[in-house]
Amino acid sequence: SVKDVLQVEWSPVKVGFIVLRTEGNEVYSWDMNTNTVNNMWRSRGENSLTAVHFHPSMPFIGNGYSDGAVVICDYENKMDSVIILGRTDAIKHGEDRRGVIDFTWDHHSCGKYILSAYEDGLISLWDTVDRTIVNTFYVNTLHVGKFVAIRFLPWASGSFFTATTKSDTIMVWNVSQKDCISRIRVTSCFGYQAIKLIPSMRLLYAVTSTGNTIIYNIDQQQVICSIRFYRSHLS
Repeated sequence: SVKDVLQVEWSPVKVGFIVLRTEGNEVYSWDMNTNTVNNMWRSRGENSLTAVHFHPSMPFIGNGYSDGAVVICDYENKMDSVIILGRTDAIKHGEDRRGVIDFTWDHHSCGKYILSAYEDGLISLWDTVDRTIVNTFYVNTLHVGKFVAIRFLPWASGSFFTATTKSDTIMVWNVSQKDCISRIRVTSCFGYQAIKLIPSMRLLYAVTSTGNTIIYNIDQQQVICSIRFYRSHLS
Protein backbone atom coordinates (compact mmCIF):
# COMPACT_ATOMS: atom_id res chain seq x y z
CA SER A 1 0.00 0.00 0.00
CA VAL A 2 1.07 3.59 -0.67
CA LYS A 3 1.98 5.59 2.46
CA ASP A 4 2.88 9.24 2.92
CA VAL A 5 6.54 10.00 3.57
CA LEU A 6 6.83 12.15 6.71
CA GLN A 7 10.59 12.63 6.84
CA VAL A 8 13.67 12.06 4.67
CA GLU A 9 17.22 12.10 6.09
CA TRP A 10 20.58 11.79 4.27
CA SER A 11 23.46 10.09 6.05
CA PRO A 12 26.47 12.43 6.49
CA VAL A 13 28.71 9.37 6.96
CA LYS A 14 27.60 6.83 4.36
CA VAL A 15 27.37 8.36 0.88
CA GLY A 16 24.12 7.64 -0.95
CA PHE A 17 22.37 6.27 2.14
CA ILE A 18 19.04 7.76 3.21
CA VAL A 19 16.17 6.87 5.52
CA LEU A 20 12.49 7.58 5.01
CA ARG A 21 9.99 7.74 7.87
CA THR A 22 6.45 7.05 6.69
CA GLU A 23 3.03 7.09 8.26
CA GLY A 24 2.23 4.00 10.25
CA ASN A 25 5.52 4.05 12.20
CA GLU A 26 7.61 2.58 9.42
CA VAL A 27 11.20 3.50 8.58
CA TYR A 28 13.00 2.39 5.45
CA SER A 29 16.65 2.65 4.48
CA TRP A 30 17.54 3.21 0.85
CA ASP A 31 21.10 2.49 -0.24
CA MET A 32 21.35 4.34 -3.55
CA ASN A 33 24.69 2.66 -4.33
CA THR A 34 23.09 -0.79 -4.51
CA ASN A 35 19.50 0.41 -5.02
CA THR A 36 18.30 -1.70 -2.09
CA VAL A 37 15.51 -0.81 0.30
CA ASN A 38 15.16 -2.34 3.77
CA ASN A 39 12.79 -1.90 6.67
CA MET A 40 14.73 -0.30 9.56
CA TRP A 41 11.84 -0.01 12.00
CA ARG A 42 12.93 -0.66 15.56
CA SER A 43 9.90 -1.13 17.80
CA ARG A 44 9.63 0.25 21.32
CA GLY A 45 6.51 -1.39 22.66
CA GLU A 46 3.39 0.46 21.62
CA ASN A 47 5.16 3.82 21.35
CA SER A 48 5.05 5.74 18.09
CA LEU A 49 8.18 6.84 16.26
CA THR A 50 8.15 10.64 16.02
CA ALA A 51 11.55 11.72 14.65
CA VAL A 52 14.65 10.23 12.99
CA HIS A 53 18.08 11.89 12.59
CA PHE A 54 21.57 10.64 11.66
CA HIS A 55 24.60 11.13 13.91
CA PRO A 56 26.88 13.75 12.30
CA SER A 57 30.07 11.68 12.28
CA MET A 58 29.35 8.04 13.22
CA PRO A 59 27.17 5.27 11.70
CA PHE A 60 24.45 5.90 14.27
CA ILE A 61 20.85 6.97 13.88
CA GLY A 62 18.66 8.48 16.60
CA ASN A 63 14.98 7.59 16.93
CA GLY A 64 12.57 9.76 18.94
CA TYR A 65 9.50 8.12 20.49
CA SER A 66 6.16 9.12 21.93
CA ASP A 67 7.22 8.03 25.43
CA GLY A 68 9.93 10.71 25.52
CA ALA A 69 12.91 8.48 24.69
CA VAL A 70 15.62 9.09 22.12
CA VAL A 71 17.19 5.75 21.20
CA ILE A 72 20.54 5.86 19.37
CA CYS A 73 21.23 2.79 17.23
CA ASP A 74 24.10 1.45 15.15
CA TYR A 75 22.65 1.07 11.66
CA GLU A 76 25.66 -0.95 10.47
CA ASN A 77 25.18 -3.50 13.25
CA LYS A 78 21.55 -4.67 13.00
CA MET A 79 20.23 -1.47 14.62
CA ASP A 80 21.51 -2.47 18.06
CA SER A 81 20.84 0.16 20.72
CA VAL A 82 23.91 2.15 21.70
CA ILE A 83 22.41 4.83 23.99
CA ILE A 84 18.93 5.45 25.38
CA LEU A 85 18.08 8.96 26.59
CA GLY A 86 14.74 8.67 28.34
CA ARG A 87 12.58 10.93 30.48
CA THR A 88 12.02 9.73 34.02
CA ASP A 89 9.57 12.37 35.24
CA ALA A 90 6.02 11.28 36.06
CA ILE A 91 2.97 11.73 33.84
CA LYS A 92 1.18 14.95 34.81
CA HIS A 93 -2.59 15.50 35.03
CA GLY A 94 -3.29 11.99 33.76
CA GLU A 95 -2.15 12.80 30.21
CA ASP A 96 1.19 11.66 28.84
CA ARG A 97 2.63 14.61 26.88
CA ARG A 98 6.28 13.62 27.28
CA GLY A 99 6.70 12.49 23.67
CA VAL A 100 9.59 13.66 21.52
CA ILE A 101 8.53 16.16 18.84
CA ASP A 102 11.99 16.62 17.37
CA PHE A 103 15.67 16.47 18.35
CA THR A 104 18.96 17.72 16.91
CA TRP A 105 22.64 16.77 17.17
CA ASP A 106 25.39 19.30 17.91
CA HIS A 107 27.85 18.93 15.03
CA HIS A 108 30.59 20.96 16.71
CA SER A 109 30.94 18.43 19.53
CA CYS A 110 30.80 15.55 17.00
CA GLY A 111 27.40 14.54 18.27
CA LYS A 112 28.19 14.55 21.98
CA TYR A 113 25.21 16.80 22.70
CA ILE A 114 21.58 16.40 21.68
CA LEU A 115 18.73 18.86 22.10
CA SER A 116 15.33 17.22 22.40
CA ALA A 117 11.99 19.07 22.25
CA TYR A 118 8.95 17.44 23.84
CA GLU A 119 5.20 17.70 23.44
CA ASP A 120 4.70 19.37 26.84
CA GLY A 121 7.05 22.29 26.03
CA LEU A 122 10.19 20.96 27.69
CA ILE A 123 13.55 21.15 25.90
CA SER A 124 16.45 19.09 27.26
CA LEU A 125 20.14 19.43 26.42
CA TRP A 126 21.63 15.93 26.75
CA ASP A 127 25.23 14.82 27.12
CA THR A 128 25.15 11.53 25.21
CA VAL A 129 28.47 10.35 26.67
CA ASP A 130 27.48 10.76 30.32
CA ARG A 131 23.77 10.23 29.48
CA THR A 132 22.85 13.18 31.67
CA ILE A 133 20.83 16.36 31.17
CA VAL A 134 23.08 19.42 31.04
CA ASN A 135 20.34 22.05 30.92
CA THR A 136 16.59 22.36 30.46
CA PHE A 137 14.37 25.01 28.89
CA TYR A 138 10.61 25.38 28.95
CA VAL A 139 8.04 26.92 26.62
CA ASN A 140 4.39 27.41 27.54
CA THR A 141 2.77 25.57 24.64
CA LEU A 142 -0.65 27.00 25.54
CA HIS A 143 0.66 30.40 24.38
CA VAL A 144 2.79 29.48 21.36
CA GLY A 145 1.57 26.01 20.37
CA LYS A 146 3.45 22.74 20.09
CA PHE A 147 6.98 22.50 18.73
CA VAL A 148 7.48 21.72 15.06
CA ALA A 149 11.27 21.52 14.84
CA ILE A 150 14.44 22.30 16.80
CA ARG A 151 17.96 22.94 15.46
CA PHE A 152 21.38 24.01 16.69
CA LEU A 153 22.75 27.02 14.87
CA PRO A 154 25.73 25.42 13.06
CA TRP A 155 28.06 28.45 13.13
CA ALA A 156 27.68 29.11 16.86
CA SER A 157 29.77 26.20 18.23
CA GLY A 158 26.79 24.62 19.97
CA SER A 159 26.00 27.82 21.87
CA PHE A 160 22.70 28.77 20.23
CA PHE A 161 19.65 26.90 19.01
CA THR A 162 16.28 27.70 17.51
CA ALA A 163 12.83 26.12 17.75
CA THR A 164 9.64 26.70 15.80
CA THR A 165 6.06 26.20 16.96
CA LYS A 166 2.66 25.78 15.35
CA SER A 167 1.63 29.33 16.27
CA ASP A 168 4.15 30.90 13.86
CA THR A 169 6.69 31.66 16.58
CA ILE A 170 10.42 31.11 16.05
CA MET A 171 12.49 31.27 19.23
CA VAL A 172 16.27 31.53 19.59
CA TRP A 173 18.14 30.48 22.76
CA ASN A 174 21.62 30.70 24.15
CA VAL A 175 22.22 27.28 25.72
CA SER A 176 23.58 28.93 28.88
CA GLN A 177 20.36 30.90 29.47
CA LYS A 178 16.93 29.60 30.49
CA ASP A 179 14.96 32.25 28.59
CA CYS A 180 14.96 32.64 24.83
CA ILE A 181 16.84 35.70 23.58
CA SER A 182 14.67 36.35 20.53
CA ARG A 183 11.13 35.66 19.33
CA ILE A 184 10.02 36.07 15.72
CA ARG A 185 6.37 36.02 14.66
CA VAL A 186 4.97 35.80 11.14
CA THR A 187 1.24 35.48 10.63
CA SER A 188 -0.01 32.19 9.22
CA CYS A 189 -3.12 30.12 9.82
CA PHE A 190 -1.20 26.85 9.79
CA GLY A 191 2.14 27.52 11.48
CA TYR A 192 5.65 26.69 10.36
CA GLN A 193 6.21 23.33 8.74
CA ALA A 194 9.99 23.40 8.35
CA ILE A 195 13.10 25.42 9.16
CA LYS A 196 16.50 25.39 7.47
CA LEU A 197 19.76 27.07 8.38
CA ILE A 198 22.10 28.73 5.88
CA PRO A 199 25.50 28.60 7.67
CA SER A 200 27.56 30.56 5.14
CA MET A 201 25.25 33.59 5.42
CA ARG A 202 24.20 33.05 9.08
CA LEU A 203 20.54 33.02 8.10
CA LEU A 204 17.50 31.04 9.15
CA TYR A 205 14.85 30.12 6.58
CA ALA A 206 11.32 29.09 7.63
CA VAL A 207 8.30 28.12 5.55
CA THR A 208 4.63 27.36 6.25
CA SER A 209 2.27 25.00 4.46
CA THR A 210 0.40 28.02 3.08
CA GLY A 211 3.51 29.45 1.41
CA ASN A 212 4.49 32.13 3.94
CA THR A 213 8.29 32.25 4.02
CA ILE A 214 10.69 34.33 6.10
CA ILE A 215 14.45 34.77 6.13
CA TYR A 216 15.86 35.78 9.51
CA ASN A 217 19.31 37.25 10.17
CA ILE A 218 20.59 35.74 13.42
CA ASP A 219 23.26 38.41 14.04
CA GLN A 220 20.88 41.33 13.48
CA GLN A 221 18.03 39.41 15.18
CA GLN A 222 15.49 40.58 12.63
CA VAL A 223 13.52 39.40 9.62
CA ILE A 224 15.24 40.63 6.46
CA CYS A 225 12.80 39.15 3.94
CA SER A 226 9.22 37.91 3.96
CA ILE A 227 7.76 36.18 0.90
CA ARG A 228 4.45 34.53 0.04
CA PHE A 229 4.48 31.65 -2.44
CA TYR A 230 1.32 30.04 -3.69
CA ARG A 231 1.12 26.34 -2.95
CA SER A 232 1.23 25.45 -6.64
CA HIS A 233 4.75 26.91 -6.74
CA LEU A 234 6.01 24.87 -3.78
CA SER A 235 7.59 21.44 -4.14
